[in-house]
Amino acid sequence: MGPGLLARRLVTTTGTLPAELGWILLALGIPVSLLEPVSGGWSLIVIGLAAVLVSRRDRPARRVHQQAPPEH
Repeated sequence: MGPGLLARRLVTTTGTLPAELGWILLALGIPVSLLEPVSGGWSLIVIGLAAVLVSRRDRPARRVHQQAPPEH
């Protein structure tokens, strides 16, 4: 419930979903799925992957600004 509340708060305040939330869900889902394969841990993995992919898609492209050579 905590990561869901965090995601809702961040989307409403910033308009984007941080990639860290997806990594947290993956970190929770992988051990749960390995220890208890018939649990809902697999859904955490799917939601975590979706969150990481959406956050990467929504991230603004980084631009490398080239400086003009100094004039002599």
